[in-house]
Amino acid sequence: MDSKYIDIKPIFVSMTPFHIIVTDYRTVYVWQYRTQVSKLTSADANSNSATAQLRRNTGRERMLDIEEMEANPAKTVDNFKPSKEPIKDGICAVTASKTSLIVARESGTIHRYSLPHIGLENKYAVQCRPSHIRLNCDSTQLSIIDNNSMLQILDLDSKNEGKDGKEGTYGQLLAFERKDAWDLQWAEDNPNLFAVMEKTRMYVFRNLQPEEPAMSSGYLSKFEDLQVSLRPPPPPFSHSSNTPRRSRPSCWTRSWPVRTPPIRTWCWTSRRSPCGTPGS
Repeated sequence: MDSKYIDIKPIFVSMTPFHIIVTDYRTVYVWQYRTQVSKLTSADANSNSATAQLRRNTGRERMLDIEEMEANPAKTVDNFKPSKEPIKDGICAVTASKTSLIVARESGTIHRYSLPHIGLENKYAVQCRPSHIRLNCDSTQLSIIDNNSMLQILDLDSKNEGKDGKEGTYGQLLAFERKDAWDLQWAEDNPNLFAVMEKTRMYVFRNLQPEEPAMSSGYLSKFEDLQVSLRPPPPPFSHSSNTPRRSRPSCWTRSWPVRTPPIRTWCWTSRRSPCGTPGS
């Protein structure tokens, strides 16, 4: 296990198989802790190994100021000085995939950076304040839950036609809205499949069409091979140390076969019991 000390207060965090991204309201820190051709940068203790050389390479740690609009705004940690000036349009959400880093700002401006080179690829604008954003598995669509719990989907690669001879802009909101959303998880193997929590119901959407909802109040953890894993909500807080915590499974999984129409028989499984109701 490796650890890093950074000069900013961590407010928003995202993690991919290769990068860890930490931001405050202005500064973005990116640590490439793994590469396509190496193990974890801290896994090999041999000082002569290529992994150790990667660990010592400060270029694997980059920082950038969200106000910088250069094509390549990221700098090494040694060459970057965080700004102390207050920011009017601060960062409010962050997410990442293997190839893209998305940073949302309070005004609705969304920055898209490439990974691992951290170059500014595009900027988008939405009429809301994002509070929860997620990329699908091929980084073509971005889910946005705003501070009013409204869910929208932004197509990042669609191009709008320009007016008066001007070049068109990228990014278009799909004709899709859901209210009372508070969590979302894209499938890791299908860019058109995602699960979303609305109040105490979990909906699975395929090509923006919902399937039969399921009662649940867990946090979405993983969606792969048509299985949705959920983390249980934390137990009620108690000031008494003698009060036993409510027993809950550490993870739930719900699965269903691919059929048209989809099968309507669902099964809950947990790590503690072979089959049963979540939380039982």
